[in-house]
Amino acid sequence: MSELLCYNPGCGNKFNPTKNGEDACKFHSGTPVFHDAYKFWSCCGKKTTDFSTFLSTPPCTSGPHTNIPPKESLDVKRSSSEEKTILNERPKEWNPPQPALSSLKRPPLDTKCFRPKPKIASSIQGLSFEKSVKEVSEGGAMNPEEPCKNGGCKITYGEAIEETQCVYHNGVPIFHEGMKFWSCCQKKTSDFQSFLNQEGCQRGDHKWIKDNEGNEKIECRYDWHQTSNTVSLAIYAKKYDPNLSYVEFNPIRLVAHIFFPEQGGAFDMDIELNGVIDTEKTQVSMNGSKVEICMKKAELFTWSKLSVPKTKTTKMSEILSPKNETEYTVDSLDLDDLDLTVSKPVLSFEASGGKSGAKIL
Repeated sequence: MSELLCYNPGCGNKFNPTKNGEDACKFHSGTPVFHDAYKFWSCCGKKTTDFSTFLSTPPCTSGPHTNIPPKESLDVKRSSSEEKTILNERPKEWNPPQPALSSLKRPPLDTKCFRPKPKIASSIQGLSFEKSVKEVSEGGAMNPEEPCKNGGCKITYGEAIEETQCVYHNGVPIFHEGMKFWSCCQKKTSDFQSFLNQEGCQRGDHKWIKDNEGNEKIECRYDWHQTSNTVSLAIYAKKYDPNLSYVEFNPIRLVAHIFFPEQGGAFDMDIELNGVIDTEKTQVSMNGSKVEICMKKAELFTWSKLSVPKTKTTKMSEILSPKNETEYTVDSLDLDDLDLTVSKPVLSFEASGGKSGAKIL
């Protein structure tokens, strides 16, 4: 009798049906699994990344050989009509579920904002950040160690009592292709210390306060996330003054002002929120690394983004007295342009009997 091919997983040998005992075949009772570059049999779980090692994995089960192919390898013959039907079938279009939309009426953007008392962490409650902005007023005192703000000048306020004139660079420092120089005098050098020691090219008065100091705009990183009933916004900031910083909001607007005394500036945010919030249940907390605003949703729906472009509000005065878009211009009148000479009276064409221009006697 001819030998048959065994279809047990992991065997693949030929066998004699008359000599097919209960322990004649060694095979895997599970299925092959390929996941995350690993290859293994589900029955014994010996993982490997090498395909040859996977093929030589010793079988873990004993039993008789079988010449019945597994169901997955059976050829399914279809009629020509069935094949045409399958080819003509198209996958159904998948429409993703649309996000729920808010049904609450949005109040005006300029609704009065509420400024809650923030919860300040104990780690920053007692800190006092010294301002770098030194405002010289009547009766005020300047720090003697305060340096001159002119470029290249190293004189401090205490030293300037005797030396009244400032020697400085009125340009800006430039670092290009290894060279360092001031844009005003163009004395190039590759040594940084030599660049710092360059004497100024201008003479004038010392400057103890930077131009526009205290009004600098600070950029802060922030992100947000949401749950089913809250939206949390985190503004990452360090060395800010919690006593001079604030957060205020109305149901659709959020305003944040984070002041940095050492940098003499602030981070400002003013946005229109994507959804409506419950101002009474919204909380603000401040700690050493960030300012966090936990906003309570007034309606349970998913926000697709944190903010939307601000809506333009129309004032009542603009409605009551609309601007006239059509403006009329009146040219100035010059009497010299008028012809004031008296002309002689003449009869009309009908009155003169067809004689045009007949004079009245």
